[in-house]
Amino acid sequence: MLKFLNVNGTFLLKSFSYRRFVKLLSASQLFYDTSFFKFSFEFLQRFFNVFAFFYRNYNHFFVFKLLMVK
Repeated sequence: MLKFLNVNGTFLLKSFSYRRFVKLLSASQLFYDTSFFKFSFEFLQRFFNVFAFFYRNYNHFFVFKLLMVK
């Protein structure tokens, strides 16, 4: 059973003393709605990790520098 929270409607009905609490609710609702973006960033992070692995193991410059020093 899903429960939906109408944050905008509650924000208009509450008095000034409760507005901070309602702003916290709307911020948490925003983070809940952006879960798709979070998933897409985590999915893309795998590809960036692969590129970082190859970049870390790219030792041609280090070998060239070693040859120049000798």
